[in-house]
Amino acid sequence: MTPDEKKIGATQLGLGGRLREIRGKVSRADFAKGLDVALNSIIRYEKEQRVPDADFILAICEKYGIQLNWLLKGEGSKYLGQANTEPLGLGPQPVAYYPLISWVQAGQWQEVIDNYQPGDGEAMVGSTRKFGDRTFCLRVVGDSMEPKVPESSIIFVDPDHGATNGSLAVVRLDEEHQATFKKLVMDGDRQFLTPINPRYPVMEVNTPATICGVVRRIQVPGPEPVDVE
Repeated sequence: MTPDEKKIGATQLGLGGRLREIRGKVSRADFAKGLDVALNSIIRYEKEQRVPDADFILAICEKYGIQLNWLLKGEGSKYLGQANTEPLGLGPQPVAYYPLISWVQAGQWQEVIDNYQPGDGEAMVGSTRKFGDRTFCLRVVGDSMEPKVPESSIIFVDPDHGATNGSLAVVRLDEEHQATFKKLVMDGDRQFLTPINPRYPVMEVNTPATICGVVRRIQVPGPEPVDVE
């Protein structure tokens, strides 16, 4: 058998195999103790004789900095905040994790948050700074906020942080089905949604709108994240 034939991808391993990969050389007993679960549960999870519950899955992601989508499906990057598969070990470690959701979910966040389940999101994104408990993340689509916020950046949006003139905010026009990300400009009783990229027009808010949250952090591909407010 050639070396290439011996290689097994994360999707082929199955959930049990990916748990063994995370555990590495740590004994099952120590692994179980660190996660505050029974040794027998770890054995059954790794042998895929039992499906782990949501609390266990989230505990694994938080403790080891693992992408939820990788753990559940073997897809995408293994580690949070990285495009490669090198383990997180250098620099500040995440102190909180927030769900990466769709733009449609963002527009409905006030209504869906109580029923939100971890599997509903694309992944859990780690942050070295803690924001409000209802904070969520969005992946930026399009170039209307470039150069400050390039496409594919991840923004951390806090619904409980008050918006002020000049805030970067996620706003839902109540007649639309999803939210938009723009700079909020207030001029007396008038409000405008302003793109950073001058190629896009400024839009005055003439219809009922809801501020879904204020952007607190911008995580662009590669460099360190930028805190906004």
